[in-house]
Amino acid sequence: QYVTYTNSNTGKARKLATIRSFYRYFYKKEMLENNPALLVELPKITEKPITRLEVDEVVKLLDLVENADQLT
Repeated sequence: QYVTYTNSNTGKARKLATIRSFYRYFYKKEMLENNPALLVELPKITEKPITRLEVDEVVKLLDLVENADQLT
């Protein structure tokens, strides 16, 4: 059984930015006549909602840190 992994749009954008930087370097050094990476569109990146702890969760977390013996 094979598992297929896909990249999120954020991962795709990060990898494409790396490729663009790679080609831009060689284009500036005049080792390439054009930059084909500029033809590839960046994926749309949507903002994820921020996950916050509730007040009681923060209190529990701080209580655990005070009693560090429970963390090990």
